[in-house]
Amino acid sequence: MEKAGRPLYDARVNRPLDCRRTRCNDHGRCVFAKVRGNAIGCRCEDPHFGNSCQYEPTTTTTTTPQTTPVSVQVCTLGSISSPQGCTVGSTCTYEASIQYNSTHIFINLMTTSTGWLGIGFSNDAFMPASDVYIASVDAGGAVTLENRYASARSAPTIDTDQDILSGESGTEFMGSGTEFMGQTTISFLRNRAVSDASKDFPFANGACYYWLGAWGSSDTLGYHGFGNRFASLTTICLDESSQCS
Repeated sequence: MEKAGRPLYDARVNRPLDCRRTRCNDHGRCVFAKVRGNAIGCRCEDPHFGNSCQYEPTTTTTTTPQTTPVSVQVCTLGSISSPQGCTVGSTCTYEASIQYNSTHIFINLMTTSTGWLGIGFSNDAFMPASDVYIASVDAGGAVTLENRYASARSAPTIDTDQDILSGESGTEFMGSGTEFMGQTTISFLRNRAVSDASKDFPFANGACYYWLGAWGSSDTLGYHGFGNRFASLTTICLDESSQCS
């Protein structure tokens, strides 16, 4: 019998029929008390507790997810501006710049007019057989952007294979366009790789093209005029080894 003040009896000495070790989930001794009507209970082994030794302390470890930054390297391909010798961001009538990563090119255009503006890529600095992008912003702020192909010295026709990245509806492009205080700015994306190389120019590593710039006085595509178009003096080449360092 236990000492006074601890009115519990070891079940091994005075064992009721239903006092078995399994009652304590194999984590303590089955005991019964004279008090409370000879109730059955368990004397649990550390660290277990509960009427049937069914519980044990648990350590909750909160793990903070480790976020590994994903670095998307953006490289600078080049830029053109007009008139020749103007100060970019200040005195230029037309500006175009391109950046790229491993999968896309990012094209930024600006002109100090409220009409259409465009950029083209050519193998010989002339308009025929060039890959062209024409954009405009109307008075309501809606942006129009089209991929066209120039087969001759005439208005480029719409390319059946639009390389411009579009949004969920397939009608809006992934970019932006604004017209403010007489200045039009357009930014958009296209894939570096193309599905129709006969009309679209791929931007693989080592690709070299002349850049063509043009703009007009109306949102409707029309003849740009002699003074509203130009070509880069040399080809501009995509070189990942030097432009991405």
